Amino acid sequence: MKLETAIEIFNKLESRSDSKREKKVYNTYIAILSDLKARNLTSEEVDKIEKKLDGFDLDQSYQQKLRYFKKNLELFKSYLKDAFSLTPEGYYKGIGIAIGMMFGLIFGTSLGTAFGLSSGVSSGLGLGMMAGMIIGMMIGQAKDAEAVKEGRVYSVSL
Repeated sequence: MKLETAIEIFNKLESRSDSKREKKVYNTYIAILSDLKARNLTSEEVDKIEKKLDGFDLDQSYQQKLRYFKKNLELFKSYLKDAFSLTPEGYYKGIGIAIGMMFGLIFGTSLGTAFGLSSGVSSGLGLGMMAGMIIGMMIGQAKDAEAVKEGRVYSVSL
């Protein structure tokens, strides 16, 4: 299925839908496909993407459209990451925050009990999570900026 055809299908689905959640999923597809269409991809790369879209059977009607298209959207994003090293905007920032909070939780707990902060573990948790989140966000933003420089980021919103 051609990229233009897929964009047309999602535009039709979006215009027929009354659900905000469905419209959001369709608009995400439209944004990603439009971004891919605007890129200078080789014909081989475009063919690979179009073959992946063929596997989704977008022109079929489904009982649970939202569930079906959300699942396939995640598969499509994963495919773009694996096959072309393309990531959505803010990808590394989100991962950095999550990892930073996890390590902050671990270190905050241990430091809170070791130094006997005023309320022990709970204040250490808060401080550790906050510090980890900030550090993770800064590292993630740096990685996102690097990915933007390399042209490996695609837009997920119109």
